[in-house]
Amino acid sequence: MKSCSGIFIGLLLSVSVSAESLLEGRVRLESGQPVADAQVQLFDLTNLRQGAIAHAMTDGTGYFALPLSALTGQALPARFALGPNYPNPFNPSTIIPYQLPTATHVRLEVFNLLGQRIATLVDGARAAGGHTAQWDATDAAGREVAAGCISTG
Repeated sequence: MKSCSGIFIGLLLSVSVSAESLLEGRVRLESGQPVADAQVQLFDLTNLRQGAIAHAMTDGTGYFALPLSALTGQALPARFALGPNYPNPFNPSTIIPYQLPTATHVRLEVFNLLGQRIATLVDGARAAGGHTAQWDATDAAGREVAAGCISTG
């Protein structure tokens, strides 16, 4: 069973992919209190224009479950992809989305116009699926660098 956790807009979302082909998890406030009647939506990062590809509501304990067979979009990306960062231009931080069709080691680095490495955002194993990395416009030593536009292509 794979699981991940993240904090989104003040909420803690814990998700597990089980052997029963369910995407299930619990939505909780940062304080640990479960969130009842929250709407959970999944999006296909390869086609955001189609809207959510699956919906679920949490129960009284914050639990939700989505059968993977009910997904109307692509469950996993078909290819490796590095998306455009947002916001762009940015100040003071930006988010860089990327997609993996299989689990693999990922190294995501930021370089300046001279080709010098500024920061390493990701360096490790990642599961298949959509991911994001955030860059706060600092270098590897934590010093601020000029914010502005970046290219992910």
